[in-house]
Amino acid sequence: MIVEIGSAIGGLKTAVDLVRGVAAADRALNEADLKLKLLGAVNEMINAQEALLSARQVLQERDAEISRLQEALAIKGSVVRVNSAYYLTDEAGNGRGHGFCMRCYEVDHRLRHLAYGQQIMGSVVQCPSCKTNYVYGGVYPLD
Repeated sequence: MIVEIGSAIGGLKTAVDLVRGVAAADRALNEADLKLKLLGAVNEMINAQEALLSARQVLQERDAEISRLQEALAIKGSVVRVNSAYYLTDEAGNGRGHGFCMRCYEVDHRLRHLAYGQQIMGSVVQCPSCKTNYVYGGVYPLD
């Protein structure tokens, strides 16, 4: 990102210098030389614009990652692992409610509810996001 910003600054400086040269030139410049210098200035400004757009994309990606990590940090203290799933905690710190996918929480730092089909011991419970399967006996709603 620093390279992109440095490139943009350099390109804009070159463009400004070219335009100043055109403005300071006397009538000795013919039309072809004038057009060539202006074309060079336009090209430098386009390169600077591309570098700034690239830097903006890098900054947006960084900001998104920071937001994702802040969300993960905020929920870290509000969940507890019970058997093969994570649960939101109550005031006493005990897990309550429906379970969240262990893989999604530990790998992606996202709380994703498990899809409970038949609530019979031994039946399959699946994460709708990552498709990880769990056995109902290890992940069940806690009251």
